[in-house]
Amino acid sequence: MGSAMQNPEFESLLPFTKEEYESRIRRFKAEMARRQLDVMLLYSNHSFFYLYGYDLAAGAAIPYQTIIAPLDGEPTAFVRNTMAQWVSRSPFLNDIRTYDTPFDADNAKKTVEILSDLGLLSGKKIGIEMRSQTLNAYDYDLIRQHVARGGGHLVDASDVVMELRIHKSTAEVACMRQAGILYDVFMSAAFSAIQPGVRECDVNAEALHAYHRAGGEDIAQPLMMIPAIMSKSHMLPPTRRMLESGEPLFIEAGACFNRYHVVGGTTVFCGSEPGNDVREAYARAREAVNVTRFLIKPGMATSAIIQEVLAARDIKDHEAFHAGYSIGIGYRNLWHEDLIIRVGDNHVLEKNMTLSLFGFATIGECFCIVADPIVITDTGFDDLSALPRDEIFVAGA
Repeated sequence: MGSAMQNPEFESLLPFTKEEYESRIRRFKAEMARRQLDVMLLYSNHSFFYLYGYDLAAGAAIPYQTIIAPLDGEPTAFVRNTMAQWVSRSPFLNDIRTYDTPFDADNAKKTVEILSDLGLLSGKKIGIEMRSQTLNAYDYDLIRQHVARGGGHLVDASDVVMELRIHKSTAEVACMRQAGILYDVFMSAAFSAIQPGVRECDVNAEALHAYHRAGGEDIAQPLMMIPAIMSKSHMLPPTRRMLESGEPLFIEAGACFNRYHVVGGTTVFCGSEPGNDVREAYARAREAVNVTRFLIKPGMATSAIIQEVLAARDIKDHEAFHAGYSIGIGYRNLWHEDLIIRVGDNHVLEKNMTLSLFGFATIGECFCIVADPIVITDTGFDDLSALPRDEIFVAGA
């Protein structure tokens, strides 16, 4: 990460070297070959960015776009005409086709016509990212119909790029470590702003100001400030609600550096010293995540970790039945990856994987959550956050 990272120019916005992208594309095509895929229809912003460095702010102005990635040959981007110049900045996307009418059923049909023009339709096995948040059911159904009529075979290949992303390079880990520094800036500013009578939105404003001043970039999801009381719990972003003295809050946040997100959280107490039930719930949540922390090292299977975690935890119905998930590239509403430490997951931990580890505990009405972002090393892991963890933080007392 050279000087361009300190003062990026629009002409050189790729956050990684050309060799890094070429390595990713080689691994991508090797996986396609293993699955006997002739071509992939990519829809995920995460995939665009990971493979080709094509980045954008997700929004309604870009209702449809895809990258057609053949096993043999170069990719073709099919995007709205207003995006063509921006897409052309990627040295890996030279064949750019466009449409000019958003929300048009013809765009899905035209995608299949491009496949036919490229000789990638009849008799071909076509992978598609069905689980992408940027491929809606309507467009998928049209593509499915037109591919079938054209003699192609469409298969779900949503996990092809996702599985590659779980295995981080040294350069990606460097981005995650930078994101970890920004995470601490965000959380520290949030903690300092929390006090009775302050609005949630004001806490968010203070945290975002400090975070962006430190060089933080667009975060995939908003700050969560959830009352850690069962009867008051919600899943809303910061509102105009005023914080109350004596309430515990679960604070979850992400921080972004070059699209790479560190995600973590903790339970804090507002305005006064917490009672025994809150302290006990926090201590148990820490005990729960510490069970997972003890097991994290290269070669450990997620299936083995979750069995030990479940044996050690008294899980309530409202608590999450997982002990952590992989983190990395983030776009709107999706900052986690497919490695999730839960029953049914079959990944094996490797060096350079990055995760957020969770612990949960409930005592009476108090529901405490903690989440530690980490990166796996040769022999164990490093924390991506330097914030204190052992005792519940009391804010605004």
